[in-house]
Amino acid sequence: MKNIISIENISLENMEHLFNVANKRDELFNTYKGVLNGKILGTLFFQPSTRTQLSFQSSFVKLGGSVIGFSDIQSSRSGSSSSESFEDLGKIIESYCDVITMRSSFDNDIKSLSSNCDIPIISAGNGQEEHPTQALIDIFTMQSYIKDLNEVNLLICGNLHYRTINSLLLGLRHWPDINIHILTPEVFNLDARYIKKIEKLKNLNIYHDYEELRKKNILNKIDFLYQEEFHNGFINSQDAYKQFKKFYLTQEIFDMFNKDIKILHPLPRTKTLPTWLDEKENSIYFEQARNGLYIRAALFLKLFEHI
Repeated sequence: MKNIISIENISLENMEHLFNVANKRDELFNTYKGVLNGKILGTLFFQPSTRTQLSFQSSFVKLGGSVIGFSDIQSSRSGSSSSESFEDLGKIIESYCDVITMRSSFDNDIKSLSSNCDIPIISAGNGQEEHPTQALIDIFTMQSYIKDLNEVNLLICGNLHYRTINSLLLGLRHWPDINIHILTPEVFNLDARYIKKIEKLKNLNIYHDYEELRKKNILNKIDFLYQEEFHNGFINSQDAYKQFKKFYLTQEIFDMFNKDIKILHPLPRTKTLPTWLDEKENSIYFEQARNGLYIRAALFLKLFEHI
């Protein structure tokens, strides 16, 4: 396991190994205290990030390493003022770091960087293609409640063009009997690049209205709701609000679920997820965000052969 650009780069065996280590949670940082002393993480976040960037950095520092990097492509020579190629950037940065984590708005930037770089590269989100470490976090969080995901009923509500959902579906192929219900506006279809890859998921169905799920008596069987967003760039648009409002989680919809449902969201949220949910035991999205610290720490330990 070297570059982690897709969740497909991580086998089920490695995934389970990472989860076993991450399950130590805060004790992990006592057990492996200082093991990354002298190692340097280069962070290239050429797209805004809060949880992903800080959890990568925090986990590396907690294990004894150091961090350098950029939070804005325009502050590097790969910005518009110089437009240094990502192939050259990768070759240069490998001289200064031991591992790189990168986020970009464009699908191919991370692949270009990795094509001429001899140190490990971890995707922190490549365009709308994939977000592999987020999928690890999501699966780990669900397994914290139900170990065998083949027994799970999962409802994914969101934009099927988002990288979080792409990676989550690819990662769940290891549990082919999981029941996946996808709720999405009709304007969104499964990405053609992934349809063939997720054929192993035998019980995957797509719906376009909560009423369809209610009529089929599905809502009261859902174990996890994975709520995502629907739109970028026009979040305050009235047209967008009208189009997607019926998919927002309201009290009326929440009451149709069974009382033990767990709610996940990769964050940040908008109106899709009301703040009154925060105090309910059903809501595990802040726990999910904290799990990013443990999963990414376990990933660093694996890459540097400490586990």
